[in-house]
Amino acid sequence: MLYDDEPAEMASLLEELESLRVKRDEFSRTNESLASEKQVLASEKQALASEKAEWMEERKALVARIHHLTALLTGKLGAKVPPELLKLPVDAGVTAEEAEGKQEKRERAERERLDRAKKKHAKKGKGADGKAKAVNGGGRKPVNPQLPLVEVPIVVPAAQRFLPDGTPLVTLRWIHSIQEHYVPAGVVRLDQAIEVMGLKDTHEVVVTAPLPPRIVPRGKYSDAMIIEMMVRKYMRGMPFYRVLQDMRAMGSDLSDSTLSDLAQLFATFLAPIALAIRDQVLRESVAHADETSLPTHDGTRYLWALLAGRQVTFHVGGRGSNELRMFLGLPLKDPTPDEAQRAQQYVGGPAFRVANVMADGYSLYNTVLKEAGIARMNCWAHGLRDLKPFADEPVIGPIAKAIGKLYAVEEQAKQIVERKELEGQEAIAVYTKLRAERSKPQLAIIHELLLPASHQYPKGTDQRKAIDFLINHWPTFTIYAEGGELPVDNNDCERAFRMIVVGRKNWMLIGSEDAAPHAAMLFSVMESCRLCGVEPRAYLTHVVDRLHAGGTLAEDLTPRALAERFPLRE
Repeated sequence: MLYDDEPAEMASLLEELESLRVKRDEFSRTNESLASEKQVLASEKQALASEKAEWMEERKALVARIHHLTALLTGKLGAKVPPELLKLPVDAGVTAEEAEGKQEKRERAERERLDRAKKKHAKKGKGADGKAKAVNGGGRKPVNPQLPLVEVPIVVPAAQRFLPDGTPLVTLRWIHSIQEHYVPAGVVRLDQAIEVMGLKDTHEVVVTAPLPPRIVPRGKYSDAMIIEMMVRKYMRGMPFYRVLQDMRAMGSDLSDSTLSDLAQLFATFLAPIALAIRDQVLRESVAHADETSLPTHDGTRYLWALLAGRQVTFHVGGRGSNELRMFLGLPLKDPTPDEAQRAQQYVGGPAFRVANVMADGYSLYNTVLKEAGIARMNCWAHGLRDLKPFADEPVIGPIAKAIGKLYAVEEQAKQIVERKELEGQEAIAVYTKLRAERSKPQLAIIHELLLPASHQYPKGTDQRKAIDFLINHWPTFTIYAEGGELPVDNNDCERAFRMIVVGRKNWMLIGSEDAAPHAAMLFSVMESCRLCGVEPRAYLTHVVDRLHAGGTLAEDLTPRALAERFPLRE
């Protein structure tokens, strides 16, 4: 039997039951969501564990790499790594003591591996990594640690010290590039500390300061060191063995083979300047030419010189007519394959513009210059030199004195020019005037003395040969008096050979076939510095920097172009 209030109570229970069902469904959905999230977290955990394993492997590789780089930078395989380079994150759940023990164990294993590699590959002339040692750079001997140390920081450029978003970078470390370097006081160790910048929190490397370019990339010897050695050799006439003695006395461990290699690399580096000097010489209207023997390892060759406009260019080759044509920039006649190949070094040079060439008595000049339409001038110093041994004889004595009066006119003109500080056309006008007034009459007197003197000596005697040479080539001896810009002798060109002749007595011969053309290039640059009154070390330092930077024409870097900027100190 139901009571009156039972329907109301039943409805309340049904409503509560429905509410409980709703909550149950909500809890069920929440549980499903949590289960799904748990699965996602489990997957992420697994991925993180996998990533952690990869990181640990990468960490091992980084530690090994740090050991290897430290070995290369210090020159000591297995060298102790600076602690700051090994501060990498330790494994989670591992105590600091355990991590340190593992690290020491890995370091010991790495040192043992490097020692084994060093012993294994040393017998084969290889580095510890099993690769052949580079000629310059990797695998080289370390710089003598007893040398004085000069530190030069190489910082990251200001524009690269921030990330694109403006985040500043911090200095993580410095990479040291050590070379033998020359300063006026002597040889020192040049330690170029290269700044490495990165993020402050992670120490991730972002940028490394660029190492300045060098004549020998990654080389042990600095540009200043190379310049000093080349100036001593090619401008001071010192043989390489004496340069080696000087450098070793200052603490360098330079070898003779390395010095030879540096000379060839330096010549190749300066080749654009040497060719620019040649081009400028060929554009002059008056030039001096001469040649001398050059003993080389493969036999005697000849060093040709062409001097004009206070610069000189040298060329190494044979002594035939095509060699002279090649040197003067004239077309070759029936060239051999070797001549055609060597002539390629001058392809693209200027057309030969020299109208007058002063040279010695070598008959080859007559042939080649005549076919090219170039006026041939003979040297009065040579003419007088052949007569001087017989100056005490009554026939030749007056001739030698008369020739000496030609030089008295030249000296008077020189004194007037120097006293009045004349240059250019004004100086030329002084020489032209005095030669017309005094030299031409004197030349007529000399010619009158020569004609009867020739018959005073039998044919074949040295006296007769000297007199007949003047008579037979008389027009080439008198042409200089036609203009003040023409030289009276070839002494300037002979003086250009002075250091070469002095050096030739010391070094005896050029060591290899390839070395001779490189020596000619360096002689061209160094001797042109002397002719222009240029301080060679300051000049070469500037030229090397400009060639490294690029963008400057070689013709703007010749000694004549920079003579006023780098005058020789008195």
